[in-house]
Amino acid sequence: MAASTTLPYTSALDPEIKIEHFLEKFLNAGSPQIEGRYRAILGVVRDPNAGKIIVQSMLDGTIRGADCPYILASMIANKVTGKDSWNEIKDNYSGLLGIMPEWTASRILSGLDAIFDRELGDDIRSFIMANPLPSAEKLMAQKLEKLEANMNLVIHINSTLDESILEK
Repeated sequence: MAASTTLPYTSALDPEIKIEHFLEKFLNAGSPQIEGRYRAILGVVRDPNAGKIIVQSMLDGTIRGADCPYILASMIANKVTGKDSWNEIKDNYSGLLGIMPEWTASRILSGLDAIFDRELGDDIRSFIMANPLPSAEKLMAQKLEKLEANMNLVIHINSTLDESILEK
């Protein structure tokens, strides 16, 4: 990762740096390349209010609809704020689908590859099954299968750990 990308990404991991800082950088990027860097960073920001602010920025048109699925995917995969972001996405699901191009909506599911948490994974699976993404039946099935495999991997690893190792 180049230094021009590393510093913004590293600062996104600081929960004290607010999402508005990164949103402003994204919206006022001087080139498509810089904009792409900040688009990738928006979902990893650890500000507890990030999910709410990003979703609202999508719904009010501040963030273009074409950028939404990619940012939403990284928000879901965020290990710190992912659960809260997922709840924001669920609460605004139909509005979010209404602003992004239908053919890009399935990109939201690319964040599922990073989910290993059973509670979050089960919630995502049940919600997506009840509210399928448009034109994404096959991809949805594949991503949900991968999600299940991830969650089962955690169960397997936890069941094979020697508890005495963890106590040291």
